[in-house]
Amino acid sequence: MSRTSINTSMILTEFSNPIIVESVYDPHVFKAIFISGSPGSGKSQFEKSLGLVDMAQMARLDIEDVVSILKRRAIKNPELFTVNLEDAAQQEWYDRAKPLIDLRTQLWANAHTGMVIHNTGRDLAAIYNIVNSLENAYYDCMMLFVNVDKEIAEERILRRNRKIDFEYFTEAYEKIYKNAESYRNLFGENFVMVDNNNEVPSSHELRKARTHITRFLHEPISVQAQAFLKGIIPIKSRRPSLSRKFS
Repeated sequence: MSRTSINTSMILTEFSNPIIVESVYDPHVFKAIFISGSPGSGKSQFEKSLGLVDMAQMARLDIEDVVSILKRRAIKNPELFTVNLEDAAQQEWYDRAKPLIDLRTQLWANAHTGMVIHNTGRDLAAIYNIVNSLENAYYDCMMLFVNVDKEIAEERILRRNRKIDFEYFTEAYEKIYKNAESYRNLFGENFVMVDNNNEVPSSHELRKARTHITRFLHEPISVQAQAFLKGIIPIKSRRPSLSRKFS
């Protein structure tokens, strides 16, 4: 099977924009919310239902978005790629998308933007590394872990007209939920698990998630982050949006 070859230098602009220079004025700077759970768990459903991107004005980071962009670029600009779109396995696209999503994460962190980070949670070490990097950049982090029955997750994936390697999926599913306790220990009180076995998130689970997220976003940013902002934003020029909160 052919490997996907990408001329990365020619498409970095698409992944580095829009990086808003004035993001220090956004309402939830230095806050990062991880939304984790197996494929088919409904992570995007919860994010949209909670309005984290639209209402809270947080940046969305999801490798699926990057894969979609790469596939569109492969069709529009085939000279940038050496790939047979029919033969390329989904994992190949993920492998190529990962350094680009890592780049975008770093760029948003450099802009101190509030972020919603989608990740299955399969790679425990990777999550630890991202959290450590963000905390070193004065971020506070929390995790919303979306729980779903394995059979329901499989059904949802199949409804998306995606091929599924059931052996790989079973191994990944078990690993993701085995990691849940480690994430509970890592994030402490900033870890919340919600169930999502219904077609749409239940009102009870949405209230549960919203309560934890609202508390997290309303908490003051770290002392180091406050000191950083004071050093770069003169008091007279600070905008009212600094005090806008998710609710």
